[in-house]
Amino acid sequence: MIELMPYPPDGEFVMVGVLAVTEEGRLLRKLLEAADESRLWQFFPEIDPAIFHASMAQVTGILDDIETHTKDDGEALYRALTVPREGMIRIRPRGAGVTEDLDAWLAEAYARYIQRRHTERVSA
Repeated sequence: MIELMPYPPDGEFVMVGVLAVTEEGRLLRKLLEAADESRLWQFFPEIDPAIFHASMAQVTGILDDIETHTKDDGEALYRALTVPREGMIRIRPRGAGVTEDLDAWLAEAYARYIQRRHTERVSA
């Protein structure tokens, strides 16, 4: 999961993305879409949208770099994803599962954890 934590000492966060790793070690992601940003502003109305968007662009760049530099090395990918980071955006491991349809799982996880549609089941 990808979390936005604007005030780390407080520990408050909102999830802004989900990640999945394929059997081949490819990184799949689904980040907060503009249509779903209203939830973010309910939690943290004082955050400047430009700063948030710049942070999300930085996350995209980090994930692109991680994927490029860890191809075919699942252990390196895990280490790169879970290394402690500074700043508003944090990448956190939340668990593991097995699924035959990773794209469907990613969509379900986004609906449940980002859009907060708890009635949708995230299948493994």
